[in-house]
Amino acid sequence: MDKKAVITKLNQMLPPFNRFGAMVNSNSVLSGNDKEELYSIVWNLENNIITYNVALNKTVAIVNSYPQFGNYNKNAISNTPILLTYSRMPLLIKQVLFYIYYLRKLSDHQMTINSFIRDMASVGLVKTKKFLNVAGITPNAYYSRIICGYVN
Repeated sequence: MDKKAVITKLNQMLPPFNRFGAMVNSNSVLSGNDKEELYSIVWNLENNIITYNVALNKTVAIVNSYPQFGNYNKNAISNTPILLTYSRMPLLIKQVLFYIYYLRKLSDHQMTINSFIRDMASVGLVKTKKFLNVAGITPNAYYSRIICGYVN
């Protein structure tokens, strides 16, 4: 795996911009092993070594291993809390989730952001669309920019 190429690809697709640097600095809470696993997920997915579902499961498992990324829904119907992912999730996790969404949408044009959110919920990550936004830009807007060539 060429880690540098994976990092470049992720940064080109979903740039690490933030006027206060909070997004880039947020990656520092991830352990080195988890960062390597996230890069590996991207590389393996791109090379068809793992499937969409496996990539999503592995990414969500990393998210769920950090309790500081979540709080619990007090309005849950059952006594089991539903994990709501914190909005200041490390940028690397957002980049990997966006990349998974991007590759899925390339192969399945009927894929919508709502379908992706349902898929995330089915593997244990429950959140609204805003979780995937970066600097106010939605995944669909980024997808359109990439397809149209505005983002290299």
